[in-house]
Amino acid sequence: MRFSLESYRALIRSALDAGFSPVPFTAEQSHRERSLLLRHDVDYSLEMAVQLARVNAELDVSGTFFILVRGHAYNPMSRASLARLAELLHLGQRLGLHVAGGEEDIPVDFMQLKSAVPVEEVFSWHNPRPEVLERYREHDTVNGLVNAYSKRFLDDALYVSDSNFGRTYEQLLSAFDGRRDTVHLLLHPINWVAGGDTMVEVFEHAWPYLIREAELEGRTNRIYSEHFPDGMPDSLLTEFARRWRQAAG
Repeated sequence: MRFSLESYRALIRSALDAGFSPVPFTAEQSHRERSLLLRHDVDYSLEMAVQLARVNAELDVSGTFFILVRGHAYNPMSRASLARLAELLHLGQRLGLHVAGGEEDIPVDFMQLKSAVPVEEVFSWHNPRPEVLERYREHDTVNGLVNAYSKRFLDDALYVSDSNFGRTYEQLLSAFDGRRDTVHLLLHPINWVAGGDTMVEVFEHAWPYLIREAELEGRTNRIYSEHFPDGMPDSLLTEFARRWRQAAG
């Protein structure tokens, strides 16, 4: 099945129908019959994160959205970003820290994010190398924060991820077939909001979102806003995405 908000909604409903209940990463070891650790790493777009969170709220589900402090795609401390983080919380979601640097960056990044919004004491690595995962696998916490890549969440739970379309929709769905009572499900907002059958398609569909978010800074410039009072026309973004797809092959 194609990745989309509709198929995301169906996937989460399947988990709920199978008896899985969302739990936070910071909770003690669960004694529930079936537990769902629903994780969303926000790599590219807070607007996409909000759209996914609206579906979660519709289904009365709380996921944990892991936020980058040192990312290139968005600045979580900008006024627009803080408004989106506030909306995530208003929608009943949790926030965690997404770490793009090393262990030494964790306390600094956490305190910076915590100074702006309520954030859970949990982190996940951003694009971790295999040796990083192996080094910290036995560490339940690192610098005082729960490690979402520890053995507890990778081995003791059934860990399944949509990263780079490494699993099909059907393979993600099979996580709820009763093999394991605890499922750690990593679903990236970009994959389901932009949607597609491959990562190339996802990026093609994501470019209008990403450019719109980058354009927010441009629109603070008087000359820019005079030329594009409502932002760039949709046709321009569509044409860019089309030509990008051609270049990608």
